[in-house]
This record gives sequence, structure tokens and C-alpha cells, in this order.
Amino acid sequence: EVGCEVKQVKFGLRNLINFDFKAIKYLKQCDYVFDIGEGDSFTDIYKLPRLINQSITKILAKLFCGKLILAPQTYGPFNSNIAKLIVRFTLLFADRVYSRDILSKSVVSKLTSKQVEDFTDLAFSLQFTPTTEKSDESIDTLKVGINVSGLLYNQSLASNNFALKMKYHTYTENLIEYFLAKNIEVCLVPHVISKIVMEDDVSICQRLQVKYPQTTVAPVFDNPSKIKGYISRFDFFVGARMHATIAAFSAGVPVVPCAYSMKFKGVFENLGYNAVVDAKELSTEDAFNKTIEMFDNREQLTEAIQEGNLVAKTKLGNYKSRLVELFNEKSNR
Repeated sequence: EVGCEVKQVKFGLRNLINFDFKAIKYLKQCDYVFDIGEGDSFTDIYKLPRLINQSITKILAKLFCGKLILAPQTYGPFNSNIAKLIVRFTLLFADRVYSRDILSKSVVSKLTSKQVEDFTDLAFSLQFTPTTEKSDESIDTLKVGINVSGLLYNQSLASNNFALKMKYHTYTENLIEYFLAKNIEVCLVPHVISKIVMEDDVSICQRLQVKYPQTTVAPVFDNPSKIKGYISRFDFFVGARMHATIAAFSAGVPVVPCAYSMKFKGVFENLGYNAVVDAKELSTEDAFNKTIEMFDNREQLTEAIQEGNLVAKTKLGNYKSRLVELFNEKSNR
């Protein structure tokens, strides 16, 4: 809306080690750096090296640009005190700190005296073209989308580094079998494409499709708006990748987010939506039963989503107003 030119430049510790300073060149030309940190960079649940790398890029952005704005994102959880120290130190470099939920705001308030404002996840504003394939329950077969996280599925089979109470792979397969037994169309929806096999959704969806040939696998899209448009076709959606569930929610699809981190609970409860399955608190059986209960009550979920999207729209409007104020401060100097 403000006519900014968009360029993409890689910026990370690996680039700097390889003497790739192109990003630094652009940073020096910027008035502001908005850092969204992949949504949840302020945590060590993905291991400490990732947190360190993310923190270094934020600090360098501040040093070379002068104004560092932390866009709405999640802060926490932390598995170690050293992670808290790293985050506390990094926050010192931020000129503005915005969170996407109340829980994160509380976390930051315990680490720093900086003022924190909470809004919501910016993905709620992602535009899309609704699909024309969505079924009418009274005529067509119900369509259920299941976003399978390769990260959680493989971790569930192996070391379970996320300390989940449920067995995610069993939960996922139980859902597939339940819906297929009800003659419901089941589509497996990958959301994260990664060269790291353990984290890739596409490969795990393909493996499951071989095991359950009655299922289909969604196409791999080249941009998030197309993915959101595809997700809008479903009558019900279950997902373990948060932005897949946000896509469903903001498209008006009854959705059950399967949460492995506080970020899910924070974002959705911030909108008054309580249909989250907490994988750290619920057993496999309890998680399955809650999901089926939500499926049976999807009309009520639709109503809650309509109300939640109004809340999200208001929060996004508030964030936009805050940015206008920020840019006006610059122009008035």
C-alpha cells in the first residue's frame, strides 16, 4: 500500500562466515528493519544454535540500520536459562517489541522492562482466492484436510524431542482411518517443504498416501496464497503446522490445531478460540476424542471462527495504525 520495492536477500550467520555481505549493504540503506523471526525465533525448542543465529541477525540489523522493530511474533517457551539470557540480551537492541498474543507479552514482560504490545499473527491478513470446490454436506461427500507435520511425525517415531504426551504419528493415522471408515474424503496437506527429510511434510504425506491409498495428497504450491485458497475447500481441517491452521481459520474452515508449543495456544486463545488440541497435555486417545468431538460440532466452530476473525481484523487494524504512527515519526523529524 505504500509502494515499497520488494527484494529478497539471504541473511544469516552462514552468509557472513562465507563473506556474503550483500544483506549488510541493504541494511545500511534502510530506515527500519522489521524482524518477524519466522514467527517463533525467540525459543530454544528448535535447539540453541537456531536461537543464537536468529539473535545475531537481529543484533546486526540494529547495528547496521539503527531501528529494529520486532514484528508480531511468539516469545518463548524456554528449556534453559541460557536461552532466557540470550533473548533478554537481544531484546535490548529492539526499538519496538510487538507480540502476537497475550502469553508472549507476559513472557517478554518478565525478561525486560521494554513496553510490549500484543496484536495477532500477520498471516490472518493473507489474501487468497476461495476455491469453488467446497462441498455441500447435504449433497456431496465431506472433505477433510489433514496437515501432517513431517517434523512431529518423525520425532514421534524417534526421540520425541518436543516432549509430547501424545504419540503424534498414532494420532494422525487414527484420524485418517476414522474419517475413511466414515466414507469421508481425506486429503493430506503438506505445508512445509524442506530438504531436511525429517522436517519435510511432502515426503511424509506421500508415505501415508501409500499406506492409505484412498487418501489424496494436496499439490505443492509456489506461494502461500494458493495454499490458503486450496485449504478453503475443506469442510473440516486438522493441522500441526500453525500457519496451515491459521490459513484454515482465516478462510472460515472449522479447524483443530494440534499444538506442540505455546504459540498455538497463545494465538488462538487470543481470538477466543478454544478448539486447540494440546499435544503436551493430552494423551493420544484424549487428543483423538477431542478432535472427533470438534468435528461433530463443526457448526459451532464455524460461529466461533467468524467471531475470531473479527477480533483478528481489529488487531491487525491496530497494528497498521501503530505502523502509520511509526512512519509519521520519521517523516516529521
